[in-house]
Amino acid sequence: MTEWVRFGDPATVQFGIRWVEDADPPERRPANYGWSMGQLTMHVANVNVTATRLRQDDQPHVGWYLATLLDWMATNWADLLHEERLPWPNPGWGPAAVSCNRALDEWMDAPDPQGAQHYADAQDWYFRHGVRSAAAGGIFPDVFFRRVADDIEISWSGRPAEFTRDGLVFESGAGHVRLPAREVAEPMWQMLGWAASHPPASPPRYARQIAALRDKVHALRGVEQAVLARAHVAPTVLEQVQIAFAGREDLIAGGQAANDAPYIDELSPAVAMFGGVSPDLGARDVRYLRDQIVEAQGGSDSAELTSLLADRHHNPLGAVPYQDGHRFADELLEDMATPTSGFVDVRAMWSALGIDVQEATLDTDTIRGLAV
Repeated sequence: MTEWVRFGDPATVQFGIRWVEDADPPERRPANYGWSMGQLTMHVANVNVTATRLRQDDQPHVGWYLATLLDWMATNWADLLHEERLPWPNPGWGPAAVSCNRALDEWMDAPDPQGAQHYADAQDWYFRHGVRSAAAGGIFPDVFFRRVADDIEISWSGRPAEFTRDGLVFESGAGHVRLPAREVAEPMWQMLGWAASHPPASPPRYARQIAALRDKVHALRGVEQAVLARAHVAPTVLEQVQIAFAGREDLIAGGQAANDAPYIDELSPAVAMFGGVSPDLGARDVRYLRDQIVEAQGGSDSAELTSLLADRHHNPLGAVPYQDGHRFADELLEDMATPTSGFVDVRAMWSALGIDVQEATLDTDTIRGLAV
């Protein structure tokens, strides 16, 4: 058994990992990842999402062959930390832990081809973003990572794993937070790099598997920024965006992180705007949205708006989006000394905050509004 190695801050995201002895003899271990028995902890916003309880016994970590998780992180790295759009109807059900699980439940037994396609899309997305999909027979928490603009949404359900022992529960309950991309990607990358370069002593039969994981992590160091951007924007939309922004590549290129961690810290205006939109977005709408981005370049928020937003930067979000909306609205009315009953002049509030509002008709009816 090795000592715990921890990466990140439990107040934001922290991964802890250590290798442990495998009680099974080598010949009874899994052929691909039997070298990697270990224990894992994951803290998100000071919540230990890997803590379990079985009757009277509490355990702060999960234990299993961790190569399954490490290989999953390396394989899905670009999508895991850059893909935003949820590819099924009604994605507004909530954060990924709510929306994806509900989509899977909704269309699991769909009798029609369209429903079956919705289920396949949700399942594919789950395999790219759901930690539990990497368990391969182990007991991992139901945690999802999803890019939302320049943040990473981490959500968890607390649902027990299938085929687990009776009475075993994850103590975290349900919740979700949004954090700047660097606060999630950096500790994840550090853990992945450490584990690939510091494997436990193991029989020679696993040398090829260990080398394959190390090579896969090493290959990520050279991943092109365009590959990461393609994970954020639907391919059909990205093609339209690249045509529309010809000559303004500065608005497409994303801001790569300062060190060797392969992620885009701050998405470019164009990539960020089009990350969550429908893949059916037409060329005329892309050009209109492009014009809004170009016109906004060089602008800034008013001092009043900046002050209001600064206090909310690290506010954790709840599990239900519309409840957050009500809470934020109440706080806004209080901060602006606006009566909370009777008529509220929203346009006057926009004006006081220096927000310019324009109305436009788009061909794509799935876009209800946008902010630049």
